[in-house]
Amino acid sequence: MNRYLILRFDAPLMSFGGPAVDNYGPTERFPSLSALTGMVANALGYCHEQSDLIQRLQERLRFAARCDRQGRQLRDFQTVDMGQTYMDTERAWTTWGRLDRRKGGPDAQKGTYIRLRDYLADAIYTVSLGIESNDEKPDVLEVEEALKRPARPLYIGRKSCLPASPVLIGSVHAESPLEALRRTAPIESSRRSRSLEEGISVWWTPEDGGEHPGPVREMKYSDMRDWLNQVHTGQRRICHGLLYLEGGNDD
Repeated sequence: MNRYLILRFDAPLMSFGGPAVDNYGPTERFPSLSALTGMVANALGYCHEQSDLIQRLQERLRFAARCDRQGRQLRDFQTVDMGQTYMDTERAWTTWGRLDRRKGGPDAQKGTYIRLRDYLADAIYTVSLGIESNDEKPDVLEVEEALKRPARPLYIGRKSCLPASPVLIGSVHAESPLEALRRTAPIESSRRSRSLEEGISVWWTPEDGGEHPGPVREMKYSDMRDWLNQVHTGQRRICHGLLYLEGGNDD
């Protein structure tokens, strides 16, 4: 059996961005591999310049995600005038307390930018997260410690999406990420969007699921990131089905 960390994504807003088109940044319905990689890398204190470490981390992560509360999609209209004096290159401070000057050519220093960004409002997800090759660093214990005491503040998808409670809620020993979720207790019935008898939506990759009773829908999904060039790339097969929790009965 492997050890899987159990994460709870509970926030007023969260976003699991897919490939962006022009000025539109969508969100997917479930946590993406790139979003989890970014969160773990952030907790470990990795910087964007360490793209090789982040890329290898993404290759090693294994997870399954269940939607405890569906929430609703919200679209944010964003506009900024880059020519305003308060947007000069001397005022962008990081969480490290260091100045992060805005980069780019003259066109990046002026003009009005308009963007549309999608978020999930009032949603709750539970994620089982494992890491392959525990003889390689970081191992699951180091990831667990980093999520307990992150090097920088954690966020769920975008920096404005702060969690409402600690992200790490425990760990489970199981044969697969999907089995780990099946062994993880549900949230309170008053906060769920479906009864346990109806089943809870869950997503996993075919190699991380094992046997799953009931109908399963497979789809292709682009949730990997080229961390050197900062773009989404490639596709994976993702399974979607309903999860019936062990001993799960509503009061």
